[in-house]
Amino acid sequence: MLILIWISSAFGATWTVGPTSAEDYSTIQAAIDGASSGDSIQVAAGTYTESLDLLGLDLNISATSGISSTLIAPPSGKTAVQWILSEGGVLDGFTIEPTKARAFKIKGGNPTIQNCLVRNAGSSGSGS
Repeated sequence: MLILIWISSAFGATWTVGPTSAEDYSTIQAAIDGASSGDSIQVAAGTYTESLDLLGLDLNISATSGISSTLIAPPSGKTAVQWILSEGGVLDGFTIEPTKARAFKIKGGNPTIQNCLVRNAGSSGSGS
């Protein structure tokens, strides 16, 4: 029994994000806030108007429907996704569309960004 508990905790939990009550969370940031390093967050199709901070966690965040259906569009002037506490993990399958800001802020982190499309990102400034 003890071995099974150790094995299941080594792989991390999987959390879901989407607009219905069938998902665990309605926002990506809420899922990040409730997650632990090593967890996976699967995001349903939709537009997510939020700025994401990985909070020092190594997470695998993936869009289940890909870039054509899943958009991260933070409030104007806000960086879309930031890794500023040496985080790693993966961001996979999103369209990122910040207004007057950066798409990503990476400071000391080592994330993998794959299968993402960045549109209309600001060309200067630090974002927040």
